[in-house]
Amino acid sequence: MFIKQIKHDLAFSKAAFLGMSALMIAFAFVHRLLLAVSKSGVIDQGVPFVVMALLSFVLFGVVVVSIMQIYQFYKQNFFGDAGYLMLTLPVNRGRLLASKMIVSMLWFNFMLVMGIVVMFIMADFDGLVMIIFGTSLQDMVSSTVLINLIIMHLIAAMFFCITLSHSIIAGWRIHGFIAGMVYFVYLALYAWIVLLDARFGFIAITTLISVGIAFVGTWYLLEKRMTL
Repeated sequence: MFIKQIKHDLAFSKAAFLGMSALMIAFAFVHRLLLAVSKSGVIDQGVPFVVMALLSFVLFGVVVVSIMQIYQFYKQNFFGDAGYLMLTLPVNRGRLLASKMIVSMLWFNFMLVMGIVVMFIMADFDGLVMIIFGTSLQDMVSSTVLINLIIMHLIAAMFFCITLSHSIIAGWRIHGFIAGMVYFVYLALYAWIVLLDARFGFIAITTLISVGIAFVGTWYLLEKRMTL
């Protein structure tokens, strides 16, 4: 049942992420084509740089839209019209939450791969290969793991605060503004702690503990304090 839930969540969210990746690749190919044409003198050489600037805006937009899509994906599944059906499934809410976390991370890594593909399309191939192979495998793996841990932390904290904004504690419905403030304070506290020691091991352990706290807190709110 858990695997089916992950497949359902992937199907529910695939349209937006596949559409964004297609847009990124299309812009990259247009840039590459215009760059080749401009070298032949057919069009002004400044055109490819305009397209590259537009692609930069697109890439920034993809990051923002991806975060918003994950936000909407979680909120609609638990607190939208689909939430009533979702919460009647024979799966405990901890597994539903875990499914949302796994799917969010899968889509993040998919977009990360698409970003690398775009770099290969746009950049000078030889130069990019030198950069990649000039970096040790250990550094590449460490960087990838660290990026995933940080994103996982951001998502876990976001899920907690979304759930908090739909919870009743001590008879009071938590306002969205309060939940938003909790989110920023939580992230600020996390940033302050990891800056105390920038070593990979310390950051990884701190992040996993923080993700665990956010996950358990969200699970508790979904089970005990949530209101639709």
